[in-house]
Amino acid sequence: MRNSKSLSKVNGVLVLYTLIIDLHM
Repeated sequence: MRNSKSLSKVNGVLVLYTLIIDLHM
């Protein structure tokens, strides 16, 4: 449970980073 939660959090951060990069591009 904890692993999946941390993975989902990391995925959310990655998605946010990709969105920010796309906006800047």
